Amino acid sequence: MDRILCLDRLSAVEGDSFSNVHAPWTPAWGRGLYGGVLIAQSLVAAQSTVHPDFDAHSLHSHFVRPASPVEPITYHVRRVRDGHNYVTRTVEAVQSVGCLFTATISFMRQLKSNKSVIEHANYRPADLQAPPVVLRDESKLSASTEQGIHRPCDVIRCGIEKGCPRSDVKLSHWIRARGLSHPSPEFPSSTSRKPGRWPSPTGHGAHLAAVAYMSDNYFIGTVSRVHRLPRFTNDDIIHGILSRFRGSREESQECQQYLTSLALEEATENGEVGVHSKVVRMMATLNHTIFFHNPRMFSAGEWMMAEMETPWAGNERGLVVQRIWSSGGVLIATCFQEGVVRLGQPSRTTRL
Repeated sequence: MDRILCLDRLSAVEGDSFSNVHAPWTPAWGRGLYGGVLIAQSLVAAQSTVHPDFDAHSLHSHFVRPASPVEPITYHVRRVRDGHNYVTRTVEAVQSVGCLFTATISFMRQLKSNKSVIEHANYRPADLQAPPVVLRDESKLSASTEQGIHRPCDVIRCGIEKGCPRSDVKLSHWIRARGLSHPSPEFPSSTSRKPGRWPSPTGHGAHLAAVAYMSDNYFIGTVSRVHRLPRFTNDDIIHGILSRFRGSREESQECQQYLTSLALEEATENGEVGVHSKVVRMMATLNHTIFFHNPRMFSAGEWMMAEMETPWAGNERGLVVQRIWSSGGVLIATCFQEGVVRLGQPSRTTRL
């Protein structure tokens, strides 16, 4: 996770501008790199221009174009407002093709502990037990993210609810960050850091950025999953992905093995559905929103539960809501995502 969250500050002439240090991950089936990279790195860039007494409480973003993994991404931060209790930043991620992604991020000063406030929150589902701290059987890990010892996070799917309306189905998985060297939020060491001095997040800021990265996992895919539609178990789609793949023969074989793992995971979840007349041809995120609730009451390196549901789909779009709880049951964040979900259409012959 440290590699993903690491940015370089560009020259002073360019103002509050940053660039990614390491090449980001691109899913084999994606039109561009994994969207969580843009979300997390935009948050890191904005955090570096804000005093560490302020925590991000909301992020509203839009995906404009697919991002290329072979070209550096530049993040331009605009200091919209610096208030006493609230700070606002906008971030624009660009490559040579133009703007890729925009985000508006709001920060709030930490409240004094003796203040009286209104409080309530959704409870974490109690019937799902967290995985062990030391995961000895890595075959349980989902194939939806990067694999191998250098993967930035662990993801373990929970079972899918069956027998209820699609708008009421809740999908859950466990997530945690790997390779996050920054101290946990309970013991921050960032209070003496000068704002903007170093773009990499420290203390609780790193944990927020890690959650932002992981929040994009399985998100818009919830729409197809509640309908139990095939995506990776369809041979035509797999052949199409492999035909577009550009890499060595060894890399192509690795890609095929990766897609096979995804197909097995999908088939296991869909079970007895069998052959389906509808097939998902394309999914792409349009916008992504995160509301952070308790930014200093969790560690992203511990298991967290993410629960998703989709209240609506139509007009080739879908909406998904996600809630993320800490290992101790504290509601960390509520997220929303809207995306394009297109089905394959039957071929038609033209008759004159």
